[in-house]
Amino acid sequence: MASLLVRPYVAADYLALTAPTSIFFVAPEEAARQYAGHPAFTATVDGVPVACAGIVIYWPGVAESWAVLSDAGRAHGYFVTRSVLRGLVDLVRRHRLHRVQAKVMAGFTVGRRWVQAMGFEEEALLRAYGPKREDMISYVLFPKEMA
Repeated sequence: MASLLVRPYVAADYLALTAPTSIFFVAPEEAARQYAGHPAFTATVDGVPVACAGIVIYWPGVAESWAVLSDAGRAHGYFVTRSVLRGLVDLVRRHRLHRVQAKVMAGFTVGRRWVQAMGFEEEALLRAYGPKREDMISYVLFPKEMA
């Protein structure tokens, strides 16, 4: 049976999950470094990172959430989703958040369904928002029940 664990995030975890690709808005090395300065965590299977997630706090009470999964993370979907949701609940409580935002590319149906499954609601279409003018969907979570 696989060993499933959630631990604090380090930048190397993000790099273990990503490869240079057009889906990412900044170079993986830059994103990994930036996220290391914010509250985040990593889900592992048998010691190997399969998902990283966290928040960037904009000001007291408001944060942007982020997550990246590997193919192995998607293969352990229940564990990863449960871990990300539990981690998000912990971050909401610890940082007393009243609004958590997420942005997902409009054409990324799996990602959109995933954030909705975690309780996020579609808020707005952001036309030509991405660096390559991709349309994005803004999602929001008002975590009254989580706090």
